[in-house]
Amino acid sequence: TFAMAKWLAKRIDVSLEDVSGLSDLRVRYEARFGSNAPTTFVTCTDGNHGRAVAWAAKQLGQKAVVYMPKGSAQARVDHVRSHGGECTVTELNYDRTVDLAFQSAKEHGWTVLQDTTAPGYTEIPTWIMQ
Repeated sequence: TFAMAKWLAKRIDVSLEDVSGLSDLRVRYEARFGSNAPTTFVTCTDGNHGRAVAWAAKQLGQKAVVYMPKGSAQARVDHVRSHGGECTVTELNYDRTVDLAFQSAKEHGWTVLQDTTAPGYTEIPTWIMQ
């Protein structure tokens, strides 16, 4: 939630300290970009990270696409979907599913919200760890 909120706040040039909660941030973001063009956040998870991304996206009026590696538990898929996230279990291992998330972001103009770093991708993982 913090990383997504931080990303949205940065996009509208405000500090999170100047925002009074998620609904205030949502209102400010939608005032700038409109409510009909939400940002899609994409991630890979085999745990609770995807659930958190889906929950935060719903609270902030955004979209979440979550990829899970093969063998992921149906309960985890259900948790993501219960928060409005789109969830796909791949036939790939975890590392290849992370690659798929990055590739999908590039192809569709989505924003990666991944808790692992990659070349040139360190800011958001740092926020996730905070």
